[in-house]
Amino acid sequence: RLSLRGAGLGVVPDAVWELEHLEELDVGGNALADVPARVARLPRLRVLDVSWNDLGELPRGLFDAPALRRVECGGNAAGCFEDVPAGWRRDGDGLSREGA
Repeated sequence: RLSLRGAGLGVVPDAVWELEHLEELDVGGNALADVPARVARLPRLRVLDVSWNDLGELPRGLFDAPALRRVECGGNAAGCFEDVPAGWRRDGDGLSREGA
């Protein structure tokens, strides 16, 4: 688990994308305008918290991440909840994989 919550980040540090054993990433409460699509390349990532940032949308490839089960995205623009991909559902302030 890695928490960078409230760290004043405008971008996620590149070193994060090298953490292949990372299961939970919390980058909530920052100033992120986007989440790089390479987040989907974290093979063990189960939970991603991007709540309370400046996101307008989430990368489509994010939902292809094999282990991902939950994305917390409350407190961002409504775009985070637009076009919920097949196999996912709105759940409180986030999105959950169906059957997870």
